[in-house]
Amino acid sequence: MPRTVSCSTAVLVTGLLAVGCNAPAASDSAAAEQVRAAMSAYTASLPVGADSTASFFADSGTMLAPGMPPIRGRKAMGEWLVPLFKQYEVKDAGNVAQAVDVTSDVATLWGTYHQTVGLRSGGDAQAYTGRFVTSWKKGGDGRWRIALMMTQPDPAPQRTPPVATARPK
Repeated sequence: MPRTVSCSTAVLVTGLLAVGCNAPAASDSAAAEQVRAAMSAYTASLPVGADSTASFFADSGTMLAPGMPPIRGRKAMGEWLVPLFKQYEVKDAGNVAQAVDVTSDVATLWGTYHQTVGLRSGGDAQAYTGRFVTSWKKGGDGRWRIALMMTQPDPAPQRTPPVATARPK
């Protein structure tokens, strides 16, 4: 009996892997590349300014980030970004798209990001890294726009106190 369960499990897992490993259709591959390119263009817009960055969101696009209420809509996104861009400068930004799933005119992309941000008034820039997931929607104009973006910053490195080297007597 245990051998039957084991073989059944192996067959089920093999079947699931076979389904999951099917090559996407050519149109899905092309759309996935379009979404990756849109994400790269969004990331490249971060050093440019608030309007450029907000333009990548759909009219009703939403940003979810830890510790803050959702930002809903392209207009609200621009209004939220303006004071940030006045105070801070994105010196460097990049992302690594780890997976893209496309179904018709909707795509989900997730991966990791890095940014280097500094005060416009000067001082040391800070590096930030984390993960993201974005849901993209293809508009009637053929442009992919962000319907939902959720970010998860990596935790700040923990600083441990130095270990005492002196031993008690």
